[in-house]
Amino acid sequence: MIVKPTGPEIDLAAPGKNIRSTYPTYLGNYSKLSGTSMATPHVSGAAAQLMATGLSHEETSQQLIDTAEDIGLAATESGAGLLDVAAALNL
Repeated sequence: MIVKPTGPEIDLAAPGKNIRSTYPTYLGNYSKLSGTSMATPHVSGAAAQLMATGLSHEETSQQLIDTAEDIGLAATESGAGLLDVAAALNL
């Protein structure tokens, strides 16, 4: 569930392992991919939804961090925790 790398620069964890995605090599098919390139769209999409409500960049970042789910890992492994889009959007 957590995507490496780890370290103090990690702010938030997001799903990034075995994510079903389109894969250009196999046109019309899906493949399970892993890595930060799979986790980043989860966070970017959540941030875009929050910013569409009028929040600033700083407010958006803080909202994502404040509503992250504690998954019991050290901050160097998961930052504030696992991205929780529903909580961030107050759904």
